[in-house]
Amino acid sequence: MSYGNLGFNKSRLCNCGLLRQVLWHGRSVATAVYKERFSRRLGPRFALGAAEGRCRQDRDDWPQTKLLSRSWITRLYLTKKYNCEDIADVRRVLTASALSDSWKEYFHERLVSLLGNEEMLTGQSTREVRALPFLIRPEARRLMARERLRKRYRPDRVRILFVGESPPASGRFFYQADSGLHRAVRETFFRAFPSLRNTEFLSSFCSVGCYLVDLCRDPVDNMTRDARRHACRRGETRLAQKIRALRPQTIVTVVRSIRANVKRAQEHADWSGRHLELPYPGRWHRHRTKFHRLLVPFLRQTLAED
Repeated sequence: MSYGNLGFNKSRLCNCGLLRQVLWHGRSVATAVYKERFSRRLGPRFALGAAEGRCRQDRDDWPQTKLLSRSWITRLYLTKKYNCEDIADVRRVLTASALSDSWKEYFHERLVSLLGNEEMLTGQSTREVRALPFLIRPEARRLMARERLRKRYRPDRVRILFVGESPPASGRFFYQADSGLHRAVRETFFRAFPSLRNTEFLSSFCSVGCYLVDLCRDPVDNMTRDARRHACRRGETRLAQKIRALRPQTIVTVVRSIRANVKRAQEHADWSGRHLELPYPGRWHRHRTKFHRLLVPFLRQTLAED
């Protein structure tokens, strides 16, 4: 964008997308706007207030001008139910080189959600609905399956919100009842409430108002340390949204390495309440022992309250 009318003489690109973490004066901040110098030919002109500018766009991308128009993108963003034409438009969005990755990720998630919520589809034939899975990336299908299973056990009122780091890269999952975290939490509940041993644990976990979410949507245990840290920072916004929507009575962090991320998400969600931080009950015996020792009295006190 050229800021000549505002007294500046440098050309910049102002790229607006979904929130992301960027470095500013040595610290990480969440923003949807960032800038960089132009390095390509300029495309169509536009105005923002008193400032005039041009979109950075290669000539080969000019046919996508209609694709990236503000009103067109806004319509797709605000539409709650997609018809055939909307789905076709979203598919074109996902192939647009001029659109930011964050917006592509958002629209891809909207497309994924169509498979899990038939009410979002309007005027779709059976053939079109069956074709939807082939438009979704394989990793997104796995994500969708996990989230559909998780939602089956979401209580109407969340008393204790457990927060993990991410689903394991192994494919195991707390709500599949095959992960190490599931075994540790189940055993702790059985110690606190022996009568639960004769019940199906996940159903009981839900019925007493407990729910588990993850800071990161995708597995991070196979990432490098830096990539893992950045993924956790990116997950704070999504976690804050979940906390704001669920309004839990208490929050339990089951991995101490993410406690700072969870605290920032709580602040962003304007949430205050009891918060218990636990070591992950993994391979270290002392961590499993401390996990049980801290969580058992917490469960008895919290779940005994009306």
